[in-house]
Amino acid sequence: AIGPPPSDRREEAIARLLACGSTPDHDHARRFLDFARTHAVNLDHLWCSMADDGRFKAVALAVPNPGRTAMFFASQPHSAEELQRTSEVIDALCLRLAEDGLHLAQTLLDVHDHDSETVFAGARFRRLATLSYLERPLRSRLVPAPPQWADGGRLVTYQPSLRHEFAE
Repeated sequence: AIGPPPSDRREEAIARLLACGSTPDHDHARRFLDFARTHAVNLDHLWCSMADDGRFKAVALAVPNPGRTAMFFASQPHSAEELQRTSEVIDALCLRLAEDGLHLAQTLLDVHDHDSETVFAGARFRRLATLSYLERPLRSRLVPAPPQWADGGRLVTYQPSLRHEFAE
């Protein structure tokens, strides 16, 4: 069955969602749940697929955002079966949220995370772009050299009195 985890197993589902390896980290899950409470992160859309023995085989979380959008997160699959189950959980959650008016589901993946890309493609997500902003090589701990300005270039702190100049 696919759906929300039992309320008494929510921490366990979050631990599976956040696990980097095959062993869920419950301390990490508790810290995440504390963070979510403190920062009002909506965890109402946590869904899972459980094995016959009760273990979580796949977990997905959709975090709603303004504009009827949601950011999706999914557990790392450890087998072909888990890969398929994770896609199914994400797809089912998307369909459920679409009934509530969700317009856009999205995720951000590491460019080298081919398993997650396969999981989301299996849930009918499409690759839109490779984002490369906010990256910086960390070659050394030295302070970077100051920027080189073009002739006549200058750095000015914005002030409301400079609005017209800024607009030009």
